[in-house]
Amino acid sequence: MLDKEVQRLYDALHDRLVDYENMIPGFSDFTGIGKPMGEQGTFGIYNTINTVSQIFVALSLSSHPAVIELAESKIDPYSFEAKEFAEKKPLQGMKIADLGCGQTPSFARCARYFGADAYTVDIFEASEFEHSASFPESMRRLEAEKHLNVDLNDDKAAERLTSLGTDFDLITATHLSMYFQVDVEGLAIPLLKPKGLIYLADSNIAIKK
Repeated sequence: MLDKEVQRLYDALHDRLVDYENMIPGFSDFTGIGKPMGEQGTFGIYNTINTVSQIFVALSLSSHPAVIELAESKIDPYSFEAKEFAEKKPLQGMKIADLGCGQTPSFARCARYFGADAYTVDIFEASEFEHSASFPESMRRLEAEKHLNVDLNDDKAAERLTSLGTDFDLITATHLSMYFQVDVEGLAIPLLKPKGLIYLADSNIAIKK
């Protein structure tokens, strides 16, 4: 379960930013594929409603004044000024990892635009990531630098993950436990700072260190 205040902010963000198709149209510039967050890309299991949940959890954990202001506003998905919001860097100072990011790492891309130090981990290499022609070259280089290519069921996975550091505020994952039998909690707990959070988006489970 998310803390009460984090859940309150999460619910408020959902009410204000998500349209009737469960997408965030205002975040199209941040997904790297030119589509709203929540609209599936070429690879159907990525950039889904789970991605929406991941970014809302990250924003709610930040307790940034811009997030609180947005949560208390009367804004709707179509009048939301996403670029202005991003310029406030609401995730500045947060270190985040998305385990099993897949070939369309929209959550991590969006988190970077919002100021987070965001990492991705997957069996796919960064060169296999889906992106639009307009996705900046500088962002492609950055996501390659911040990506760890590893099979999370490999015996050496835990050791390799520690190379990313042990000071993460948030580690997210989708589908890994259910479909790939990955021990997400066992891999992620050692990487978290005290009071850091694991969020399993597909099952809406939050685990605090």
